Amino acid sequence: LGYVDLPDAGSAATQRQLTADLRKLGVKEGMDLIVHSSLSKIGQVEGGADSVVDALLAAIGRSGTLMMPSFNHGAARVYNPMTTPTINGAIADAMWRRREAARSLHPSHAVAAIGPKAEAYCIDHLEAGIWEQDSPIGRLIHGGGYILALGVDHWSSTAYHVAENSVPCGCIDPFGNIDRVVGADGSVDEVWGLAWREKTCLVSIDRLEESLDRRRLQKHGKVGAADCELVRALDLWEVRRQQLKKVCPTCPIKPGYRSS
Repeated sequence: LGYVDLPDAGSAATQRQLTADLRKLGVKEGMDLIVHSSLSKIGQVEGGADSVVDALLAAIGRSGTLMMPSFNHGAARVYNPMTTPTINGAIADAMWRRREAARSLHPSHAVAAIGPKAEAYCIDHLEAGIWEQDSPIGRLIHGGGYILALGVDHWSSTAYHVAENSVPCGCIDPFGNIDRVVGADGSVDEVWGLAWREKTCLVSIDRLEESLDRRRLQKHGKVGAADCELVRALDLWEVRRQQLKKVCPTCPIKPGYRSS
């Protein structure tokens, strides 16, 4: 019928308010921070997704680097880092489109970053492998970075896959299938891409959440109306490794390879 839902005047969160919330949660200047997010959970925001990106950049300052997933999860038949949208939500999609953002070259699980380490994080993603220790997220983990789950939980925090690959697990093959990307010269190239596990991991991410809380390794708080979790990435990596080290060697789950 053409109805729209208009917020009450003055009820929308401002960038300044969101920045204050982030700092109260524990986000500090100079942090390298990967953010998984849901704009709808924050509530009404003046300026929408771009204001959330601005608030995050303000919270970490010029010396920090902001990273976000820029995944298409295989939805793109050909991945083009200049045009392929992400399906990781409005905030992540707004972030990679910024002029100052770097975006990695990976057919299904690219990341985007802004800040002094952005290019160094994003380079050579294809060669390193999707969630290997020298992948963009792996570099952030081992470089002292943090994870912010903003309106989501750690089911969305794909850093735990870096821990799984380090055990190593046998259910993820970073070079198991053929995908396609647009190269720097505009050519379409066939590259090795992810072969994802055929079944759900035997060790639920719920256990990861419980362990982080029991060990008091993560902080909880609100950004706008969104429930948030902030954790040092290496702590999450180590907890996940501990949970899997006795399970992965005998796990029967295998990667799902596509037929040629």
